[in-house]
Amino acid sequence: LWIHDGELLVGNSGDGYLKRIDLETGAMTNVFSIGAGILDGIRVDQSGNLLVSRWGGELYRVQPDGSVTEILDGETQGWTIADLVFLPGVGLVLFPTFFVNRVRAVRIGDGGG
Repeated sequence: LWIHDGELLVGNSGDGYLKRIDLETGAMTNVFSIGAGILDGIRVDQSGNLLVSRWGGELYRVQPDGSVTEILDGETQGWTIADLVFLPGVGLVLFPTFFVNRVRAVRIGDGGG
């Protein structure tokens, strides 16, 4: 869950869609889907892009126009990515990797516009 600009963003393990709920009207819309899997961490970078993790180990950047880019595939290295923290001043994403008891830090930059 993440609140941004009067909307509640919701990851889920059902249909694979990130959902947006307008907090004023209650209207719900699908933002995007990356297929089956658990959408977990949600943050917004300094350019207004969403950073969304899938528990299998992927991190995505979703631009305001709806375009989606995979910016990290940690699955190839055995990393899971659940919740995350984004440090905009230095362009770092921090996330726990459950099975090896570590916190990873990955520099992703600002995402441009």
